[in-house]
Amino acid sequence: MKIENISIKKMNENNIKYAIQIANSLVHQPKIAKWFTPAAIEEMKQEFNEYNGFMAYLNDNPVGFISYKLKKEILDITWIGVIEELHDCGIGTRLIKRILQEARNNQIAFIDVETLAAHHADENYKKTIGFYKSRGFAEHKICKEKDSGKWDILVMRKSLE
Repeated sequence: MKIENISIKKMNENNIKYAIQIANSLVHQPKIAKWFTPAAIEEMKQEFNEYNGFMAYLNDNPVGFISYKLKKEILDITWIGVIEELHDCGIGTRLIKRILQEARNNQIAFIDVETLAAHHADENYKKTIGFYKSRGFAEHKICKEKDSGKWDILVMRKSLE
């Protein structure tokens, strides 16, 4: 089910708290695999103040977020999250489209995103990889044991050239 009345706004000090609330709703819990760990939430709290991002709203209610940092010719997506009940409704796609626009505005050649490598991934992360692939990202490289030395990380890349 696609939802059409989504608005995308710049992330700022007033709406960062909503991004954290959404991320907290996606935290791993005992016997319930989700996307974020409590340690990841703590990283977000710091990084949201350092990096740029956007919030997705449905009828003025925050429902998703995406953050990124700009490098020389690469835009790195650092975090993305959408309220779980609204997955597969087009919100993540709208956030990615906004990032594509931002990259083009900054004459960026590539967009990178990191996620858990497929050989470590549970069903949620396999869906995450599929989400990026269906939006034109390709597997770029594997970073061995990057995440605290525990997990291999898949870097996916989309070329804008």
